[in-house]
Amino acid sequence: MHQGFAQWLINNTRGQDPDLKEFLHAVIYVRPDFLSENADLCKRMSGGVVKSSSWIRSSPVEEVARAIRPFFASLDEKVFLSALGNVREAVIPNGRMTAAGSDAYQRVLLQTGHLKEAVAFDAVFTNQYLPT
Repeated sequence: MHQGFAQWLINNTRGQDPDLKEFLHAVIYVRPDFLSENADLCKRMSGGVVKSSSWIRSSPVEEVARAIRPFFASLDEKVFLSALGNVREAVIPNGRMTAAGSDAYQRVLLQTGHLKEAVAFDAVFTNQYLPT
């Protein structure tokens, strides 16, 4: 957008489409057998993601930008800051997934043909490994 190649229609990460308000932007996927054999590791991983997510949402954009800028060194500064400001709004600080978020995500996958049929929320998601 900064260079004039695109125009925003809907800013999904800022909640401009109420149907995608809880769209799942970041999810940790683990096979059930790995989870049962490595529950402590999965809890620690989830804890790290939640700690990072909470920091991203509670810290000033400039502070987050300084910390992650080396990973995006090739991006134009204005593009980088714009993207960070938008994506930051979609980060779920407590990591909790909801049935509404799952439904929104599945609707998109069904419409694009990436999913053949809807799946029950509790068949694929759990919040039990998140920090309390």
